[in-house]
Amino acid sequence: MPKGRSLHPIRVAALLTVVSLATTVASLEAAAELELEGFWIRAMPPGQPMAAGYGDIVNRGDRPIQIRELSTNIAQNAELHSSIHENGRVRMVPMASEPLAPGARIQLTPGGDHLMLMGVTQSPQLGDKVELCIAFMRTDVTDSGRACHEIPVLRKAPSQGDD
Repeated sequence: MPKGRSLHPIRVAALLTVVSLATTVASLEAAAELELEGFWIRAMPPGQPMAAGYGDIVNRGDRPIQIRELSTNIAQNAELHSSIHENGRVRMVPMASEPLAPGARIQLTPGGDHLMLMGVTQSPQLGDKVELCIAFMRTDVTDSGRACHEIPVLRKAPSQGDD
């Protein structure tokens, strides 16, 4: 472009729209790669400061995915935790954040690895739906995404029958 000339405002707006749409499409494609299977949140009595969730997080894509952050509409913090059994006691620690390979899954089960909701602001009640959002990035490129899911609140795992 010759010196002293600027782009017309309509051309700038059109260019920004194209870039924004391309970014949105890449983000949606990345979000579609991360699925939840059999996921549920355990119903809790009112006033409990913590709650837990279970199910599988699956990478359906063809690239490794790194989970960066979890959030929910009913708690201040959400983390993936492991239960460690030592000397007759159980303690919970945040899970190591490792890339999830294509086709791999993170299995979250009662008594094992699980989703931990801390600083619960609204106790999950039977029949409720909880929004769980997972921010992630593909580890081999700079694409990132955010996948949000509606998770049912149950008393026991879906495989154990109706509540």
